[in-house]
Amino acid sequence: MTRAAATYLIIEVATVCEKLHSRVRDHFPKVPWRRIAGMRNIAAHAYDEVNDDVVWDVLAVFMPQLVRDLGLPERPGDPIVLPPGLDTA
Repeated sequence: MTRAAATYLIIEVATVCEKLHSRVRDHFPKVPWRRIAGMRNIAAHAYDEVNDDVVWDVLAVFMPQLVRDLGLPERPGDPIVLPPGLDTA
């Protein structure tokens, strides 16, 4: 059950990343957008190929780094401050 929940979280985060406007993705060139999409595809469609160690690394190392790279708040309820250039519609 834990493995399924962890894999689902990866799929959900990657799906949100895929739906971001290209202007947002372009603003963060260090973020490996293609790798995120690739991991989602493997987790969603080739689940028999998902390695538990990779899932753990994604959740324990990559996700926190993604939060930092995007400048997202680390705790729920903290305000989201958009970088200059993305703070207007």
